[in-house]
Amino acid sequence: MIWQSTQRVLYRNATIHSTVSPFATAMLVDGDHIAWLGEESAVAAHHDSADRVVDMNGAFIAPVFVDAHSTSLQHADVAEARNQAAQVGIGAFHDFSSIEAKAVDEDVIGESGSLIYTFRSQSTGSESGRVITTAELDSLPTLLSLGLPIAIDASQSEGSLVATQLFSIGQDVGLSSMKAATIRLEGLQSFTDRDLAMLEQLGVSIIGQPSELQTAASAVSIGTSITFGSYSDEFTNPWGTIRSAVFEFPQHERMTARAAFSAATRGGWRAAGRGHIGVIAPGAPAHLAFWDAGEVVVQTPDERVAGWSTDPRSGTPGLPDVSPGLPLPVCLRTVIAGTVVFDRGTLPT
Repeated sequence: MIWQSTQRVLYRNATIHSTVSPFATAMLVDGDHIAWLGEESAVAAHHDSADRVVDMNGAFIAPVFVDAHSTSLQHADVAEARNQAAQVGIGAFHDFSSIEAKAVDEDVIGESGSLIYTFRSQSTGSESGRVITTAELDSLPTLLSLGLPIAIDASQSEGSLVATQLFSIGQDVGLSSMKAATIRLEGLQSFTDRDLAMLEQLGVSIIGQPSELQTAASAVSIGTSITFGSYSDEFTNPWGTIRSAVFEFPQHERMTARAAFSAATRGGWRAAGRGHIGVIAPGAPAHLAFWDAGEVVVQTPDERVAGWSTDPRSGTPGLPDVSPGLPLPVCLRTVIAGTVVFDRGTLPT
């Protein structure tokens, strides 16, 4: 059953990943946004105002994932690509294919049920952005003046040189202007702490694959925005990305599960210039994924590798255990702007 985004839906008896309310088990979605979060003891106060009350039987609810670099439209139309993404809990993808670029030259994430943020290398619309190489960085001030989102392909470059050049441009145009823009840097695997500090000051997002990024934990500790892209035309279970970031990085650069999850969700929205999306909090858009997550555990902030804490006193929101050898969580339902866009048929309606 598909709920219209004008309804008030009260979810209860759930496991909810919210950094603002880490012990929440209930949530009220009013139309396209989250109106309330709290514990089961407070559900009665919202029960009568809800159009629907749904007992989630312990299902895990989290913000949707973002694929920050997909080529999904090379072999699928928009509707098919959205459906494929939703089946694995991906609520937005930044598409870099060119075949369908002219057919969908717009930003449609604001539409009810939409599942795409277009960032087209071949498009002309301002919301679609521009892809430039490091050899074209001289054009950056002009693009910034036009308000265009910008992706920088630095795959043939050296990290420190790119960071230094970007920082020099930032000093010319104003660091605040750079930070207010939407700029993403792709193709680099390793950065020095100095590079990361400059990128943080500029507000530049680093996009990469967990199997390739070599300085992920350093980026998180410095505060540099980082997120993940599949660089693929197929959407796969994004919990596999979290597993890679937590267990497959070089030992000293392994991310905590919490940091990896934040990068794969809110970090993806930030790279699209929408840093206010990607969290479960009152007032936030109701872009949600529901999971059969098995055991949800709490990871303490200083953990980087295997060994999961189950101590709820830390106040850290729980996440599924994605240790190697365990089955990955299965997406049961995806909700965009309060509207169900995918349902596996196993949750109550």
